[in-house]
Amino acid sequence: MNSIRKERFYVQFQCYNYNTQLNQIVRKTLLLIQKVSTNPTVLDRTAMLLMKFPALKVPKITVATFDQLHFNRKTERYRPALHIARLLLLNFHPGLQGGQHQVLALLFNMNQLWEKFLFRLLRKETTSDFSVAEQVAKPIWQRQYVRPDILIDYQGQKIILDAKWKALTKAQPSAEDLRQMFAYNHHFNASRSILVYPKVHATQSIAAPFHQSRNGQKHYCEMLFLRVLDERTGRLDMNLGQTLKMKLIGK
Repeated sequence: MNSIRKERFYVQFQCYNYNTQLNQIVRKTLLLIQKVSTNPTVLDRTAMLLMKFPALKVPKITVATFDQLHFNRKTERYRPALHIARLLLLNFHPGLQGGQHQVLALLFNMNQLWEKFLFRLLRKETTSDFSVAEQVAKPIWQRQYVRPDILIDYQGQKIILDAKWKALTKAQPSAEDLRQMFAYNHHFNASRSILVYPKVHATQSIAAPFHQSRNGQKHYCEMLFLRVLDERTGRLDMNLGQTLKMKLIGK
């Protein structure tokens, strides 16, 4: 109570304001994502989230900014988003060694990554008589399709590649893989279907024909083990695309 003006009272209350440090950090992270991402889905979701934020101050973000953050029961839900914000705004990246900060694990579908990697290597080697296509689909029954990872056309001959991210110690395809390769050869009129693995052990590549010929012509299933790293430097083999092409066309 006001001792001088008895009719007046002192009142203490909380003011709810969007312009908080946590919101400023989240908004600045979204603006960064909008600049660096090329994924349409990510960009759409980022734009929708930014529409929910009013105009806020754009703070200068440093390591100290994150070190000085304190969470309570109302702001604890910000913590996962701020872990990601810290990585992006401070240009950090996850590593295999232990560190001081907890981060989200980034997991990749290595079969898809291996497939894309092989396709891009071969696409750089295309010529008038050597073309490459990915995920070409052909119907086999009603709405069911066969879709090999990579389809190569070399001088009119079809070659199928199926990328497998596995560290095999023995060159022996599974029965399922053999059936799949047989189906690829049949539906794409291919003479060879090749399972491509990264070479980790001393496993040797093999090729053998299927017992049942196609229109009187032999067709093959092969297992190719490809060494990705240069043995001398331990770094990515910069000639890997050319090496792979030479293995495929037999030169």
